[in-house]
Amino acid sequence: MAALAGSTAAWAGSTTKHEVYIDTTNRVFAGNFGAAHNSTDWLQFIDIMIQASASGEWGRILVADKNGVWVSCMFTDPSLISAAKALTSDSYIQASYDTNGMCTVLEVRTTSRHETKQH
Repeated sequence: MAALAGSTAAWAGSTTKHEVYIDTTNRVFAGNFGAAHNSTDWLQFIDIMIQASASGEWGRILVADKNGVWVSCMFTDPSLISAAKALTSDSYIQASYDTNGMCTVLEVRTTSRHETKQH
């Protein structure tokens, strides 16, 4: 046990940088809040908004990549709203949207392997 105390594994503390990726042909985008925030290009971002009112809830995702390409999609589906509410400031998201600009899939991952925001 004492021999292991000073050793470190090569994979310990590893992180993955997922900057904003947009594929307008297949209508999908992905990215990690930390990587977008820490990017040096000053263009990419991930913005997610949920609005609640007496008539219900809806949300919107707006993303831009390092080339200045941006897309957005809206959602009213309760399962997508629930997924969006599970996001943290260091989450990774992947989403698909239809030709009407409605989000159809929202995947949320929160893990220590994703890059976190540097202040």
